[in-house]
Amino acid sequence: MPYKQNEIDQLASTYGDDFDPDVESALTKLRSRIDVVPQDAVVRTLARRRWMGIAATVLLLVTVSYFGFSGNSGTVFANNTNGTMEVVLPDGTQVILQEGASLAYASDFNETERRIDLEGQAFFKVYKDKTRPFLAGNEETQLRVTGTEFNLRIEEGELEVEVSEGSVELKQEGLRLPVKANECGLAKPGKQSVLMAAPHLNRHAWRTGQLYFDSVKISTVLEVLRVNFDLNVQVEGGCEFPVSGTYSTEKPRSILENIAKINGGKVAERGDVLYLIVVCD
Repeated sequence: MPYKQNEIDQLASTYGDDFDPDVESALTKLRSRIDVVPQDAVVRTLARRRWMGIAATVLLLVTVSYFGFSGNSGTVFANNTNGTMEVVLPDGTQVILQEGASLAYASDFNETERRIDLEGQAFFKVYKDKTRPFLAGNEETQLRVTGTEFNLRIEEGELEVEVSEGSVELKQEGLRLPVKANECGLAKPGKQSVLMAAPHLNRHAWRTGQLYFDSVKISTVLEVLRVNFDLNVQVEGGCEFPVSGTYSTEKPRSILENIAKINGGKVAERGDVLYLIVVCD
């Protein structure tokens, strides 16, 4: 039976004056076309993070027929918290969703295959099952695995996967690209998938809290910061220079300020763009 608004309000009221979940945006999007129902998946909180509480968690489990499943109902998880969220799928696959990410699967998930839709970024530890492939993708590219660990980002038609254990496969217009541990596969709209070395798994930094660079071009460093933390950064003058060091990601802007200081420069903010101003040779 669907939950009613007053029932959710009563549930939230038991958490005291300090409990203030921001669920209005989720309600606005979902009210009038979904019912909230329990599913065979588990949502867990992670230590060191702030959470919206149980009422918000209830709202994450929804019946949907509009999330890319050709009319089949299913379940969607939307991380509207200020941190990461851990989800355990019905097959035992463990997922960590980045803030702002959404994951969905149809009602027939795990019958013959395990297909999910993802918007945003998430880390997956896929339960091993060779008889039921685990699938994700967008309009042009499909990712296929049977059991492995990887970071996956799908946004604005771009798909990027960085593998920490095992291997995955990217399929695009009949072409297959294997991506192994410490490698990254990138598929952009209208372009063939490319393979890159990822020895330090820096695309996992939003989750692990650490970045490591060893003589990496500043343009590559800025791209890593963009995909991890949605930072729009440009180098004043467009010069290239190598970056080395280990950085905590607790305050991403401080990474830029540290790089600027080492190179005799500074960071300036103009609108929604950060500018790295350094002395170019």
